[in-house]
Amino acid sequence: MKIKGMYLLIFFLVLACSGMQKKSNLRDKPKTDVKIHYQYWHTQEDNMNLYSAIDIPLNRLVFQKEKDYFFSEINFTVVISKGEDNIQVFRQSWSEKIIESYYEDTRNRDNIFRTDVNISLPPGEYKYFLNIQDKDSRENLQ
Repeated sequence: MKIKGMYLLIFFLVLACSGMQKKSNLRDKPKTDVKIHYQYWHTQEDNMNLYSAIDIPLNRLVFQKEKDYFFSEINFTVVISKGEDNIQVFRQSWSEKIIESYYEDTRNRDNIFRTDVNISLPPGEYKYFLNIQDKDSRENLQ
């Protein structure tokens, strides 16, 4: 399906698992409630900007203690593909370091970390893949 003009169809797929999970009798982990906010607009007739803001609750991350603060590191990867053959047209990876002064702030489920990414694309139909990984625990967030 071709999309004309200002319309852009974005499918957000948040894939978190890199492999199969084994069944366990342990209590299931709570969902992370990762939220993605996005908007897009034309910057030129043949170009548009896709802005994505990603919110992650701090209570799902592993924090390490330093002398005066707690920190966590997260790795992000965004891949955008196009067409039925899923041809990759954009890929970006980056890391973020989160610093909190108090341990209680790292456990509060209402506290979030927000990062964002701006992507320039020609108008069309795309699939959006986002992988978020806690660097310390290697846990992929879902």
